[in-house]
Amino acid sequence: FREVPDLGEGPSQIPSKPNPKKQNILKIGTWNVRSLGMTGKLENLLIEMRRLNMEIIGVSETRLKEQGDYWNDNFRVIYSGDEKGTAGVGIILNKEWGKRVKNAILYSNRIILVKLQINEKDVLNLIQVYMPTSKYTDEVIEELYDQIDDVLELVGNNETTIMLGDWNASVGSIKEEGVSGNYGYGLRNNRGIRLQNFCKEKQFIITNTLFEQPMNRRYTWTKPGGKQRFQIDYILVKKTQQKHILQCKTYPGADINSDHNLLSMKIRLLNKKTIKRTKKGKKYDNSKLKQNEIRIQYQKKVKDKISSINTTDIPSEPNGKWNLFKNTIKEAAITTIGLTENTPRKPWIDESVIELIEERRKYKSGKTEEEKTKYKQLKNAVNRAAKTAKEKWLIELHEEIDDCMKHGKMERAYNLINKYFGLKKIIGNSIEDRNGKLLFDEKEIALRWKEYIEHLYNETDELIDIVEDESLESGNEPL
Repeated sequence: FREVPDLGEGPSQIPSKPNPKKQNILKIGTWNVRSLGMTGKLENLLIEMRRLNMEIIGVSETRLKEQGDYWNDNFRVIYSGDEKGTAGVGIILNKEWGKRVKNAILYSNRIILVKLQINEKDVLNLIQVYMPTSKYTDEVIEELYDQIDDVLELVGNNETTIMLGDWNASVGSIKEEGVSGNYGYGLRNNRGIRLQNFCKEKQFIITNTLFEQPMNRRYTWTKPGGKQRFQIDYILVKKTQQKHILQCKTYPGADINSDHNLLSMKIRLLNKKTIKRTKKGKKYDNSKLKQNEIRIQYQKKVKDKISSINTTDIPSEPNGKWNLFKNTIKEAAITTIGLTENTPRKPWIDESVIELIEERRKYKSGKTEEEKTKYKQLKNAVNRAAKTAKEKWLIELHEEIDDCMKHGKMERAYNLINKYFGLKKIIGNSIEDRNGKLLFDEKEIALRWKEYIEHLYNETDELIDIVEDESLESGNEPL
């Protein structure tokens, strides 16, 4: 497994006045997404996160290769896979929580731990799990539970811990005292009994069995064929945190072309330190400048406004001239291209793709054959539109880079290449003490480095002494 260091500063922030009560409530979820590698799939997930105001989502079955940690617009994506791209887990965080990441342990393609700094003292641990399906033997399942035990060793006793994911187990709707409530779904199976025993041993409780919800808000997976439904995805918290759980339910209307439903939980976090949130403002709708008619209109408006400025109104100092020019450009932009909501997304995701995603969502829960057929058609349409839009954008981007190079605009060309094709996966090696225990505290890490360097120098001194002794014994001059 590997440890990911903090990436430092993410997107810039604009101070605002947050509501302390609302800030203390975390909306977190888990979702088996059935691959994030397909074109447009991650962007689809981020659209749903914004729509449902999800702050953090743990994902299973990402099928992404290797490990990574990077910013995508205003979201931080941390994932862990293998060389073949099988299984795969990850945690997606919005900007505020992405900045709180203290460490991440990419344990395997089925377990990931992310530690978040709530305030100076308190830490929130998120463990995303993807348990093997029923085709795997009990020995494989037990091996994974042993690995979860190893990860829990990295969690402090007084730290808040949330375990979430696709457990491929059914605990049913019969209450198990201190472990699960009577608002589960379906019947309990052997893997469900194993999960309950694990929770009992580790003092965790299964949150999505605690709240009375309609049946369509309880099931998390639909078996191929669409007739059988099961509850196999769960969010677990320590029993001591149960009183802080406000809600836990599924969103059957959330759509990412998966046979699993998004499971969401609201939890109140105590003593959460406020991070200044980014002000949700508006930006100029630059996409309209691609239309030749509007572009000409904008250019004419700028030219007319500059021509109408009286020379006596032009300030003598440079800052005054700049402000006059800037305001003139802004006024022309507002009247011609207007403003749009600041919703960051991939540059190639255009409105046609978003409209298809929105249309597909309407048919996700369709019951008639006609509705199911329509969903499949829209699923294919989204895939085609996303690929076409991305290919078109790549061609235009290559042409822009090529044009910059031909006209000597090397800095602009380099910035474009670095922005869209540069290294985005940042992985760091884990820091362990002498006994192999992972260290998270900055002071402990610094002391460990000091200890290591001193040990290195001592070994070097001992080697020099040995060389000198051997040289003297042989009658040679020491080096």
